[in-house]
Amino acid sequence: MEEFNKFTSKLEDLGELEVRERFSHGSWTNRNKSYTEEWLRRKDEDRVEARANLRDAREEETLSISKESKEIASSALEISKRDLAIAKKASKVAERQAQYAMYAAVIAVVALLVSNIDIITSTVIGIIKP
Repeated sequence: MEEFNKFTSKLEDLGELEVRERFSHGSWTNRNKSYTEEWLRRKDEDRVEARANLRDAREEETLSISKESKEIASSALEISKRDLAIAKKASKVAERQAQYAMYAAVIAVVALLVSNIDIITSTVIGIIKP
């Protein structure tokens, strides 16, 4: 194991690209070749694991964003339900106010007629008696 660690330390110094280049040209034989293969396999495995960790982190972030979006949408729904209830109540109040305004207009017309009954009567009688 110590021999492997010493050899792979040299591989680390060379860097993965250089090691792959040399390996493809058959620069190592026997034990060093198998050490190199193992080192490259571990590098590939580390890369796959790093990608998997990155993917997992992205999925976790996506899930977190989805949960937050759901909470925001739920809050928006509650607000719109309250607004709808308020609007319905305001609509009923406006309807009642319109009805009272109509009653007030009728009362005003009746009051106008009553207050001017003498003028109305004399005008009607004047029209009837020429």
